[in-house]
Amino acid sequence: MNLNKYTKNTFPYLFLEMEDCFTNETIKEFNDIITNKVEPYINTENYNGERTNGNNRYFFNNQSIKDYPNIEKVKDYLLSREAVKLIESLGGIDLNNSYLRMEAILDKKTFWLKKHVDIKEKLVSFLIYINDTNEPIENGTDIYKEDLTLFRSVPFKHNLGYMFFPSDNTWHGMEPGKNIKYRKSVLINYVTFKTDWQVKK
Repeated sequence: MNLNKYTKNTFPYLFLEMEDCFTNETIKEFNDIITNKVEPYINTENYNGERTNGNNRYFFNNQSIKDYPNIEKVKDYLLSREAVKLIESLGGIDLNNSYLRMEAILDKKTFWLKKHVDIKEKLVSFLIYINDTNEPIENGTDIYKEDLTLFRSVPFKHNLGYMFFPSDNTWHGMEPGKNIKYRKSVLINYVTFKTDWQVKK
């Protein structure tokens, strides 16, 4: 996994746009999961501006990741001292004794996401887009100013990641009415609640 090719932004809050995050082999494994373990369970009638129903998400754990050696390498790297120190320095945060969470996501026609800030248990949010299906570039995450007006959209470029450090002003979402067809992404979080993978420095 590559975290070294990025553009740093400081307005309206600190966020990074990272390029070439995954290897091609890793993307193939995520595509397999999305095709076989996410798409069959999606009901677009459940779209309500939130991700609470969970039917467009696949969460990884120690058991489920075993069939995907390249994704397991990503997990191992994100738990490594090298990656943890880099992310801590980028965000000015402390990840000691936090936990890693990973999920694969598929959004389809009519999906949208309310303006929100992430729950306080999230220390890092890192969304990586998989756009090998010619999705419109406008289908990236929408970023909002503190007054909740739209600042801009993160471009929905293939293998581009959007990383930020949740706080009370990190407003983001997805405006209704976008031309979404098959919007694939991977969400990586460092969190304070327990998962199978604890960060140990």
